[in-house]
Amino acid sequence: MKNKIIMMFMGLLLAGSFTASAQGPGGQRRTAEERTKMQLDRMKEQLTLSAEQVTKLDTILLNNNKEMDKVFQSGQRPDRETMQKNREALNEKIKGVLTEEQYKKYQEEQAKMRERRGQGGGGN
Repeated sequence: MKNKIIMMFMGLLLAGSFTASAQGPGGQRRTAEERTKMQLDRMKEQLTLSAEQVTKLDTILLNNNKEMDKVFQSGQRPDRETMQKNREALNEKIKGVLTEEQYKKYQEEQAKMRERRGQGGGGN
């Protein structure tokens, strides 16, 4: 049950991160490439990534951002389940690139971000 709650919040985080990072100056939507660079820069700062990890994560994040652009451009708002599945798949790919220690730190940073956005989870 706790894992489901965590995953639900991660889905909300994904939605929030797209909303927050999608807007550039003047309210213009950032491109998938711009959002990927922002995400990757944050991860490099927090996780001390190797050059190989940066390359792999760049591909993973860019593909995910482009896929999400397609979803949002369809004109329909994605449902929570779709967002959750996307987030779970993204996290599995990220987990495959990071060391165990880095992934733990990544999860901690995601939790901090949710708290800052007022989406901190509770419950069991």
